[in-house]
Amino acid sequence: MVKIDLIKKEKVITLPENKKLLEFFGMIITYPENATFATQNEGENIVMIIRRHFIKNIGWILNAVLFIIVPTVLIFLFTLIDANLFNSELSNGAFLKSLDPNLGNAFLFFYYSLVVSFIVFNFLHWYYDLFIVTNERFISIDFDIIKGKVITDIPLQDIIDISERVEGFFAMMFGYGTIEFKTISEKTMTIRGVTQTTWFRDGFRDLISFVRNQENYNNPFDTVNKKGEAAEAEAQESAKKTAQYIEP
Repeated sequence: MVKIDLIKKEKVITLPENKKLLEFFGMIITYPENATFATQNEGENIVMIIRRHFIKNIGWILNAVLFIIVPTVLIFLFTLIDANLFNSELSNGAFLKSLDPNLGNAFLFFYYSLVVSFIVFNFLHWYYDLFIVTNERFISIDFDIIKGKVITDIPLQDIIDISERVEGFFAMMFGYGTIEFKTISEKTMTIRGVTQTTWFRDGFRDLISFVRNQENYNNPFDTVNKKGEAAEAEAQESAKKTAQYIEP
């Protein structure tokens, strides 16, 4: 395993632009100190922590603001209509006066509890949906507060063919996109909503190349053995074809 100190010394991962701002919003954190995770191996250290762009939260944030102001708007409209069209007869009617005043407060408490739960659920879903890159592997944590979490990890040496896509007006304006890569087993991993996709793609690719080179340098016999096994397999295949050709 390549040590994190060597990766830092060789500056394999360059610091992104607006590093402080990205770290403040938790979108990109490079070489985090004292950061650990549940399945961390001995000698394994985190190189990068990636979250989806904060702008991806704008949808549920706007919905939450709407949910917060809905009761106030409804009460205002009811009061306005009652005063102008019914001369306050609705608010002074026997039905509303017969209701317990605490019933309205209880309803509002229940309603805003649901709104707070909605906000917490969506924030935790964004915050704990992580992509972790270590000096050993890539880890994807798909978090759901109800269903739990799904953890996928792929050794760095198994990752090939990294590409990026930035599609759409908002993606180009706010600078986020999609990263895709394949593994040697032809499995495809997709990371959506990543900020500074070019920086991440280049840094991720450089880290993988560096780890491969260091592993091959530290274990030269592994490379030789793999080449020997490949040559032997090719020779056996050639012998089979020759034998089939000779047979009458």
